[in-house]
Amino acid sequence: MAIVSFSRKFIFIKTRKTAGTSVQKTLLPYCDGSDIVTREWTDIRTGKRCIVEEFASIEDIESNFPVDSRQYFTFGFTRNPYALTLSRFLYQIKMNRIPGPPSMEYFNRWVGNVYFTGEPGFPRGRYIKDRSRLLLFDRNYKPRVDFIGKFETLDEDFFKITDRLGLDNAELVHVNKSNNGNIDYHDWFDSRSIYLVQKHFDFELEYFNYSF
Repeated sequence: MAIVSFSRKFIFIKTRKTAGTSVQKTLLPYCDGSDIVTREWTDIRTGKRCIVEEFASIEDIESNFPVDSRQYFTFGFTRNPYALTLSRFLYQIKMNRIPGPPSMEYFNRWVGNVYFTGEPGFPRGRYIKDRSRLLLFDRNYKPRVDFIGKFETLDEDFFKITDRLGLDNAELVHVNKSNNGNIDYHDWFDSRSIYLVQKHFDFELEYFNYSF
């Protein structure tokens, strides 16, 4: 969930499959009643749930709340697109959103026929916001947040964030932890899937110096 903390002057932009729920759960105890945690926040004036979605951009937040992001410390996380793509596939099976069991053949068919092509009701693709440039960068591909951490250096980068915020005792909790630690994404991709990731995550691969 995105977090807008008026009390501590920070905005956390949650990106998909980058341990965002763990970051959110760790930071939540440091928020007070005036702060906004999307999907968990209720406006005490109206009793209505937060109108901003879980994976909200800076623009979404500024359009719906009296927030000038330039006055806040803003941050989010990114991840190697190859690992992210496989993680997304395995998570969808875990949540029973697509049928299992997982297999390499099924994964590569899903990448080519679903992940990058869209589904009925999702003309841009259900998974379009897996691309961190849509949440952490503006239309000119300039960063819209002050700090972008990497999933691969999650603990180290989260420490930099909590140090910046003065949260000396914050220790990252791990929720929704997968059992896929022994799965190597290199073993799963065929040549077409590698090409599709290169095509659709071209900006992330170049900007963050990621590769297969």
